[in-house]
Amino acid sequence: MTRITTNYTTYDLAYYYADLQRLPRLSPEGRQQLIATLAHRTPVDTQARNRLIEDHLRLATHIAIDRCPPSYYRSLPDILGEVALTLVHATHRYDFGSEGDFKAYVAAWMDGCRCQTHNRV
Repeated sequence: MTRITTNYTTYDLAYYYADLQRLPRLSPEGRQQLIATLAHRTPVDTQARNRLIEDHLRLATHIAIDRCPPSYYRSLPDILGEVALTLVHATHRYDFGSEGDFKAYVAAWMDGCRCQTHNRV
């Protein structure tokens, strides 16, 4: 697991994007193995869950940028932070024993986050 200690309080997203690029990507098979591992472990493997969150940060960032209206770009760092927290909540609430698609579940949570974030701005 890669440890990144960048401070994003400067609102310079270049550091955030650079850190995203440094995170190692999982293969689809590796992703399925992580999900299977989380489905069969009674005490949830925190390291496997964190690795799954790291792997889906690019997806969450893409969804936030893709669905964010241009009028909200000035608050994009706040929206990205909210989306990252939503990814963590979705991962903690997902039933890994189910047959559902994890990416679809995360995308549905992102839609809810987007609405809440835009209402607050």
